[in-house]
Amino acid sequence: MDRLPRKSLYHIFRYIDQPLDLFRISCVCKRWRSLLMNNECFLNQWFAQSLKRSQQSHFMSYYCYNNNCGQLPKLNIDLLFPINLRTTACKFLPWTDSQYSCDYKALFEHCYPLSLFESSYSFSFWLFLPHRCEMNIQIGNFNVGGVAIVLDADAVCHFNKKEDVSIAHRWIHVALLKSDSRRFWQVWIDGQYVSKFNQYYLYFSKNEKDRCFINMVLRRKVGTYSLEACNQPRIANLNAFKRCLTYVEIRAIYQQQTTVSQVKVGTYIKSNKIFN
Repeated sequence: MDRLPRKSLYHIFRYIDQPLDLFRISCVCKRWRSLLMNNECFLNQWFAQSLKRSQQSHFMSYYCYNNNCGQLPKLNIDLLFPINLRTTACKFLPWTDSQYSCDYKALFEHCYPLSLFESSYSFSFWLFLPHRCEMNIQIGNFNVGGVAIVLDADAVCHFNKKEDVSIAHRWIHVALLKSDSRRFWQVWIDGQYVSKFNQYYLYFSKNEKDRCFINMVLRRKVGTYSLEACNQPRIANLNAFKRCLTYVEIRAIYQQQTTVSQVKVGTYIKSNKIFN
């Protein structure tokens, strides 16, 4: 094995499909570990291909209002979205007034093939929530069940071994992970695992059995009346994956403040001396 030339080994490494398998390969011997973890360019290319292969496109999208939803003000994407995110799908999110009820399907929803939900999968996106705003993220299907994850802009997030942090009125990166070996979802915000989070199970009607979806309901709390552009909830770079993102991928996206297609995971590993 030690006689194999570097070029042949890198050719073999490119056939590895999953990040966990790549990390396991790096533990075979010191030479392989050195070849993998000290080659920033190779890791950048490998993770870029892995993320691209594992992405799942939605086949249907809903983004509309009903009569009870607040109206969007005049908005300027160039000013209200970070420059690193403007090359991706950027959307201002509609929300309901707290005194009205609103069907979540009329707001924002992406539909995916049922196969996405049959094993491990994850979502990644950038989000801006103003003060006194609550987002209810609903994910699921009649066949596989569902979950609702509540993001309250004015609540603090409990990070492991970190101080509590507010998520209100700033851009945050959110990663939602569902492993088929775990009962509950993992929620990551700004590259940190959130140890305490509001989530509960949902049950859907048989009308939803042919599709799986992620939808978002936004509500203004009582006493919130501002519809100024700077207070408008917004989302960018929403992606679905047919596997769970690794913590190095999640932290690289947040640290580099970039999109999934532009993230350089190898640079993050090298600069932070991961796995050394």
